[in-house]
Amino acid sequence: MSHIEPPRPERGQTGAERGPNLTSIEREVTDARTMPQKLLAAANPKNYFGMVKHYPAGTKQFLWLCLGILYPFWLLGVLVAWPVIIVLKAVGWVLFQIWWFCTGWFWKRLGGEKPSKERRAEIDQERAAKLADSNAQQYE
Repeated sequence: MSHIEPPRPERGQTGAERGPNLTSIEREVTDARTMPQKLLAAANPKNYFGMVKHYPAGTKQFLWLCLGILYPFWLLGVLVAWPVIIVLKAVGWVLFQIWWFCTGWFWKRLGGEKPSKERRAEIDQERAAKLADSNAQQYE
């Protein structure tokens, strides 16, 4: 009666301790630092067609055929993704700046500083009392 155990270095280690289970192709894409590098790695035919290297031979050939048909559309998607990502990052930056401006303006209107914990509790109690009062008047 033989019992198959994992190799010695892996025994007793969690997935986090062993690290991610990535192939060399997947590691190449994830190691890319900037967005253009990641998009170029995604458009690389070696990476694109290497997705199916662990499948059996017949399935692999069929998937390569399907991926070959879809590869021009994949390249088009990668080309469109780059400007879209740049625009979304710019919009996010602008919204973040607006949010900080509005936050500062709001706190200045309350007296120049963020209220203390006690003052915030008072504000919350006042708001709850007003809400309870308006609810009571609404149902009368």
